[in-house]
Amino acid sequence: SALKKTQRIAAAVTKLYETIGGYLTTGGTGEVMCVRVRSHLCATVEATLTQPNIHRALHHRFNTTWVGDVTETSPSHFQSAIDFARRQRLSAPSTVIDPPHAPRPLNRSLKFVVERCGMTLEPMLKLGASLMANPSSLASASQLMDVVRMVDSKKVASVRVLYRGGEHGWALSKLLECVGDAKGLAFIIRKDEYLFGCHVDGGLTPPADSTTVNTYECPVFFFSLEGHFDEGCTKIPIAANRHRVWVAGTDAFDTANMGKAKLVIGKALHQSYRLTNGYLRFAHTMANAGDGADESTDLRSCLQGIAHYDVPDGYEGAVSDTFDGDAVLGGSYHFQIDDVEVLHTEYEQ
Repeated sequence: SALKKTQRIAAAVTKLYETIGGYLTTGGTGEVMCVRVRSHLCATVEATLTQPNIHRALHHRFNTTWVGDVTETSPSHFQSAIDFARRQRLSAPSTVIDPPHAPRPLNRSLKFVVERCGMTLEPMLKLGASLMANPSSLASASQLMDVVRMVDSKKVASVRVLYRGGEHGWALSKLLECVGDAKGLAFIIRKDEYLFGCHVDGGLTPPADSTTVNTYECPVFFFSLEGHFDEGCTKIPIAANRHRVWVAGTDAFDTANMGKAKLVIGKALHQSYRLTNGYLRFAHTMANAGDGADESTDLRSCLQGIAHYDVPDGYEGAVSDTFDGDAVLGGSYHFQIDDVEVLHTEYEQ
């Protein structure tokens, strides 16, 4: 009978798991769970079904007393959902788990099955022991994971967006409000075909006196995600004396030879005329804007350049004609960004 056949298959799966189970389990119960989907028997270990990040809906579908839509589900789609859950359990930290795929006509039904099993049909980031969907609207899951891997001095436990320029507004005060006292900030900037940014290990601390500029040492590095290197995501370390952040008060600006700005990342305390601007300036007003020009408080107005001797080999992006071929990640020295996100990279304690 069909029942006896199912029992024989379940016994065979159990025996197989007893043989190789020690190579597969990563904690939790190793009991084999089976469910028949149409004429197909689907099986997995219970540890896959009881992960804290996965809704109990998937486990319910293996409950023999539960008779729901699983009997009418596509067996291949249901098996894809199980495999997606298994890969989330077994994958190593700091990896991206891609969702299952189906030909376009079947993708809608696959999405329905995966969601009915308590998951979403999108890449998942594994950070430490936790899993999360990609929070960024600018960087892909793999690009964001590359940024996380660049923060190699500490283990990142989670990533979340604190500020998005197009959503929250372009005033420095709004950025500071959204960021608060968070430390470990990744700025991701989109300008046309270019995607790049920097990571600040500390936070953004405004001065107590609104008429002054607060500057402090802080580990900083830059990175390229698109448009500059053949290999894609590339870390751009900078000299130790440039590991510094400058935050202007509401009634102040950081002043440099090329103009004024409200927020500066990568500017040393003492440097030559050529490099007094720093490597990234937000809300920048050019010095040659004219006496009648308003001083910019719009974070979209940026000045950015990295000295050619700090740029890794293989750089194929835009360069400055003014300063000996310095790299300009936004396509030009002074530009208006399309959008920016500031993400909080929270570290494991």
